[in-house]
Amino acid sequence: MSSILILPVFLSIAVFDNFIVRSNSSINGSFFGVPLFGAYGVNSLAAYYVLLAFMLSLALSEYRFSVVVRALLFMSLAIAFYLVLGSLSRMAIVAISILYLGLHKDLIKSNFYLGGVFVIVVIFMGVSLFSIAYQEGIGVEKINQVINGLAAGDLDYVSSGRLTLYRVALEQIFNSPFSGVSFGGFGLHVQSISGYADLAGLSPHNQYITLFWKMGFPAAFFYIVFLVAVVYRAGANCGKVFRKWVFRLCLIVLIVFSSLWDALLIPNVAVFFFFLMGAFSSQGYKLDEK
Repeated sequence: MSSILILPVFLSIAVFDNFIVRSNSSINGSFFGVPLFGAYGVNSLAAYYVLLAFMLSLALSEYRFSVVVRALLFMSLAIAFYLVLGSLSRMAIVAISILYLGLHKDLIKSNFYLGGVFVIVVIFMGVSLFSIAYQEGIGVEKINQVINGLAAGDLDYVSSGRLTLYRVALEQIFNSPFSGVSFGGFGLHVQSISGYADLAGLSPHNQYITLFWKMGFPAAFFYIVFLVAVVYRAGANCGKVFRKWVFRLCLIVLIVFSSLWDALLIPNVAVFFFFLMGAFSSQGYKLDEK
């Protein structure tokens, strides 16, 4: 199913967008003409592509399919990498890099030559995409933002003002520690935030800050307890073979995504994540470990 989604999207980008994945603040592509949820703003759809890559990686690493199916999985993984890199979402690029490092380790163990081909393809696509992006001016602003921000030691600039949002959100949390801002937002306590023209719909871009900011301490505490219980159950029930995949999924979603985006508020990320954790939690999902 992951391949069935990825291949038509890539084809539409190739035919209608000249292989350019991102245009300004949205990701290009459609599923046989049907627009994709989360395309505007980049992060939501880019994160979803990472989760599709996670499923493909798990299948390629743990199951013994025919040569044709493995070739399809391999090609789909390469395309997923292309889509994520082309999105220029820094969050998604970090996450898929972590995922692919783990997959490369798995492939080297099981099939040294396949692992070698995999890393060559990934490096070639990465260098080519960033070269095109820089030369053609596609995303050059984002690339220069990271380079100049790191050179100046200005992490707020590198993160597009995220640190400012964190600071203001934390101040608001302590203004309303029990109820949070509830159905309100930043505009409940401030008139403006430096670097942001409009406060409507603006969020802290950090899942854990958002929990306390939106719901207050009591509700946020129980939500975190729920997350811990979900992770514990998945890790305890999935069996040794899949425990590393539970760890990788949690690292991607609960550490990378949730530190840089309100990932668990996004349907195509949160629903997919909790579905996978439920699958890992199922006793029937264990492999024979003898």
